[in-house]
Amino acid sequence: MQILIFSMLAVAAYFLGCIASSVIIAKYFGCIDPRTSGSKNPGATNMLRVNNKYVALMTLIADLLKGMLPVLFAKMLGLDSLEILVIGMFAFVGHIYPVFYAFHGGKGVATALGVLIGYSLQMALILVLIWLIIYFFSKIVSLASITTFIIFPFATLLFFNWPEAIVALLMALISIVAHKANIRQLMVGTEQKTEIFNE
Repeated sequence: MQILIFSMLAVAAYFLGCIASSVIIAKYFGCIDPRTSGSKNPGATNMLRVNNKYVALMTLIADLLKGMLPVLFAKMLGLDSLEILVIGMFAFVGHIYPVFYAFHGGKGVATALGVLIGYSLQMALILVLIWLIIYFFSKIVSLASITTFIIFPFATLLFFNWPEAIVALLMALISIVAHKANIRQLMVGTEQKTEIFNE
């Protein structure tokens, strides 16, 4: 029975992750579709660049909830820590590779944070602090995100065990692949800076 529950939650988490919050919000409020402007990434940062802080904040919250809700539901049903994190990973993968949008989605940062908040608030706070420190000195969202994802598996190993750390490593690798264009721009010094707190 637990295998069935796990499988159903994993599938549901993936499809929830596939919902493009920014596209729906942009259409509802008559804003610019983030897939057509700026970095063309359907995430909160690009929503801030091409629209305004209000729709960007709504996108951030919606993407957070996509990762957090499946994890909290899995916890409520009594699944173990590895199963819970895997379910969260499915929501994360759905955001990056959404079946509804020809598998072209966002970078997964907000959804991963939602997974972490639901999974381990203490670990989430530590990683958010690391993200904020890197962003404070660089003003580059992608650099802060990539670096934090690299640290994520090590933090998971400190709080949990090897199986959970391997899942975290998979999530980090998936996100790094999703950030490959940003990595190229960082290497040549052309990555865009974004003042996310002053817009």
